[in-house]
Amino acid sequence: KALAPGGIIILYGPFMRSGVLTSAGDQAFHARLREADPDLGYKDDRTVLTKLKAAGLTPL
Repeated sequence: KALAPGGIIILYGPFMRSGVLTSAGDQAFHARLREADPDLGYKDDRTVLTKLKAAGLTPL
């Protein structure tokens, strides 16, 4: 609702890549986030793309 027609949204990670955390530091930080709140943590890039497409957005 807030993005103007033809507007651009930029998302910045980090994200899991196909469900995989790519470094030990990412794994440790993700675990700490999840301990604090199970809804927090790195999101999977595939899930993010699926939700963007469902919202009518086109990845570049």
